Amino acid sequence: MSKEFIDKIAPIVIVENEKRGNPLFSSVIIAQAILETGYGTSTLMLRANAVFGLKAFDDYKGKVYSARTREVYNNNSILIEAKFRAYDSLVESVSDYFNLICKTSRYRKALTAETPEQCIQAIIDGGYATDPNYVNKIMKLIEVNDLTRFDKQIQNNDIMYTVGKNYTTQVNLNVRDGAGTDKRIKDYSELTEDGKKHAYEQEKAVLKKGTTVTVLAVFIEANGNIWLKIPSGFIAGKFEDKTYVS
Repeated sequence: MSKEFIDKIAPIVIVENEKRGNPLFSSVIIAQAILETGYGTSTLMLRANAVFGLKAFDDYKGKVYSARTREVYNNNSILIEAKFRAYDSLVESVSDYFNLICKTSRYRKALTAETPEQCIQAIIDGGYATDPNYVNKIMKLIEVNDLTRFDKQIQNNDIMYTVGKNYTTQVNLNVRDGAGTDKRIKDYSELTEDGKKHAYEQEKAVLKKGTTVTVLAVFIEANGNIWLKIPSGFIAGKFEDKTYVS
């Protein structure tokens, strides 16, 4: 479950971060999404795409979702009923998070932080959460999931894919049933009807060079390899520093 959630949320965070000039550390944001949702398993997230548990105060005009939450006041942990911001998609949730952190003056220091720890400390100092162990929890999640690889990906990789956009294969590519070379190469018969028109008619599914593909999801491995989900399956977008789809 943990890998699946990271594979889902990381590309959305990276794309949104890059759109804004990379003001924050993606590792921190992904770790917050993990902590707030329990790797995407919380009722709040599932029902409302509320990845970051942002509260909906009286001046908030969007959709809301009510739930019980634990807060710490004067070293006392208590359960309260609160309203949270609700969204139609994870993309909308991530975008709203960036709006909050980037446009609210009390979080300004997070935008100039030089390390993930400085970044999350500035967010907490701005009043994001009441848990006194929040920073330590975020840093632990970054460590155990190697989330700084996504910070490196922003800095060192100028190849980026956006969900919903079309790209072109630069070489012939195997179509697999999952993201990774350990996943099975599909049979030709398993491709979509459109996919078959652009693949070689043989037992194993191989898309031809020059095929236009629509990206449905992006998966980034720890080693920097990027896999793209397309209607027919999964193909390598970037592998061992070589770009296969652009």
